[in-house]
Amino acid sequence: AVVGNKLICGWACPFGALQELIYHLPILRKLKKRRVPFVVSNTLRGMLFIVTLLLLFGIVGGRKGFVIYHFINPFNLFNLDIETVTVGATILVALVVSFGFYRPFCQFVCPFGFLSWLLERLSIFRVKIDRSRCTNCHACVSACPLDAAKGRVDGKVFPADCFSCARCLNVCPVDAIHYGLVGKKPAGQSEQS
Repeated sequence: AVVGNKLICGWACPFGALQELIYHLPILRKLKKRRVPFVVSNTLRGMLFIVTLLLLFGIVGGRKGFVIYHFINPFNLFNLDIETVTVGATILVALVVSFGFYRPFCQFVCPFGFLSWLLERLSIFRVKIDRSRCTNCHACVSACPLDAAKGRVDGKVFPADCFSCARCLNVCPVDAIHYGLVGKKPAGQSEQS
């Protein structure tokens, strides 16, 4: 997250890739136009993260630490001592919900996603908008599967998750959006990240 905002999530996480693949299947197209407000998804993910920290350090639940994500972590499928029913049910629900919503596990549950969202402001590579070239056509907002582009266009300090998918870069008719090093401006451009 400190190198590039959610590069691991957007380009290296196999479970995120599987959810995205299912999302792009031409099924339930009307449902896919709906987006869960970022404040809702991030609040849920943040609460799960806090509860996990409390359980992990034994503040709640006794002396021995306990990790709630252990029972819903999709990567536990590769572990032989998994609680298959819980993990399997979590994976199944996330994959079914993926038919209508973009990366639901990432949006609502993933602890790494929440932590990387917090650290995203420190990223040395990120999406940048050149305000002098932006025409406010909102093509990037329409192309973004979440509300990340909207938050960046609106200049929010804490925009929604950006998975570095580059859809906003590809649709901008005036090339006002770039992905690059913070502080480095492309020739003849001003920067806002």
